[in-house]
Amino acid sequence: MEIVQAQGGRPDLKADDLVPGKYTADIASDKAGYVHSLNNKDLVAVAKALGAPNDKGAGLLILKKKGQRVEKGEVLFSLYADNEAKLARGRELAMRYAPVDIEGMLIKRVASMQAR
Repeated sequence: MEIVQAQGGRPDLKADDLVPGKYTADIASDKAGYVHSLNNKDLVAVAKALGAPNDKGAGLLILKKKGQRVEKGEVLFSLYADNEAKLARGRELAMRYAPVDIEGMLIKRVASMQAR
């Protein structure tokens, strides 16, 4: 709420007041592993392509955080937009940038390096 107020938003805003855009798409992992990192610069670019912050229904919902296990095909984040063109642009950027980095377990990597 401090961020909302600092940006000139309503101090009485509630989560239920926020309505996501009617156009949505899920971005799924193309492999199994663990979330190694999230690239904030790329996530911001995707959000802007979706219409944020001007379009109040635009944005993304990140479903996985650093260190979490992810299976192939599992949704990493969902995109929301107020129109189809912006959703398509945001989805294209999300696929190109792949802002969520998925890697295998560190233990496996270390073990394979010791075998050399």
